[in-house]
Amino acid sequence: VSKGAYEVVRQAMENQDAEFLHVAMQPGGPQGIGTFDGVPFLGFPGNPVSCLVSFELFLRPVLSGLLGVPLPRPSLRARLAQSLTSPARKHQVRRGNFRPDGTVSLEGGESSHLVRALAGSNALVHVPVGVSALTEGDEVEVWLL
Repeated sequence: VSKGAYEVVRQAMENQDAEFLHVAMQPGGPQGIGTFDGVPFLGFPGNPVSCLVSFELFLRPVLSGLLGVPLPRPSLRARLAQSLTSPARKHQVRRGNFRPDGTVSLEGGESSHLVRALAGSNALVHVPVGVSALTEGDEVEVWLL
C-alpha cells in the first residue's frame, strides 16, 4: 500500500472491512489491516525494504506466536561504528552489518529504496521513537538477519 490518492489496493478494498493508516516508523509508514471477504488482510508498503521491515515488526511475531515459525529474529545490543540521525517522532530501522567485535556499521542511508544496502546487511538496527541522533559508540538494539 502507499499514501497516494490513487492507491490501487485501497481502492480494491473500498467495500471491505479494512483500515489504512500511517505508522510512525521509517521505512514502512503506510500500512493496511482488515479483512477481504472475511479473510484476514495485512497491507504492507510496496517498497521492498519497507515491506521487509513491516513483516519483521508486525507479521513475524504473530506467525511465530501462532505457528512457531518463522522463529523470532535474534536480538542483541551492539555499539554503533558511526553516528546517525533519525526523525525523533518515528521508530527508524536501518540496515547494518554486525561485526564480531560487537559493533554495527550502517549500510546505505535511511531511504527504503536502497535494496542493495539490505542485500549487503546482516542486521536491522533499531532507533526508537524519541531519539533524533546517536553518536559512534552508542548502544543500539539489532536484529540479526
